[in-house]
Amino acid sequence: MVLLTFNVLKAELLDGSKTRTIRANATLWEKRWTRRFGDGYPQYIKVPHDPPPNLDIWWKNPRTMHINKDCYKMGIAHWAKLDINLGKWLTAEDARLDGFTDLSSLLHALSERNKMVMDEVMKHRWAILTWDWKDGPHQPPEVGV
Repeated sequence: MVLLTFNVLKAELLDGSKTRTIRANATLWEKRWTRRFGDGYPQYIKVPHDPPPNLDIWWKNPRTMHINKDCYKMGIAHWAKLDINLGKWLTAEDARLDGFTDLSSLLHALSERNKMVMDEVMKHRWAILTWDWKDGPHQPPEVGV
């Protein structure tokens, strides 16, 4: 199972309208999506997992649960698709599917979150993960009940 954490757009995750995210480290996500065969030639034949790994989706990172008291597991999802795109090819539809109102707000968020100037955002390779909920999304657990 692959860990996927969020700390923004909680309402969109909970109502099920957000089933996609854009992440900076495209190479890492490509490796998680594919597996490598063989220790000889050819070394880099990539084959999609069949079926793809599940995504373990959390609100806040469980590795920091001792600090983030509102951290909880939102659910498990089937990892449906992985696209790799340059920032300059992102569209208003990409922004909408990722929970943003327009492309400008998405690009601004990517710039701030990843500490990049806009030119870097446009030239960067982004991983676009799409999922289908299997078990979730779950509301946060009630505290002190």
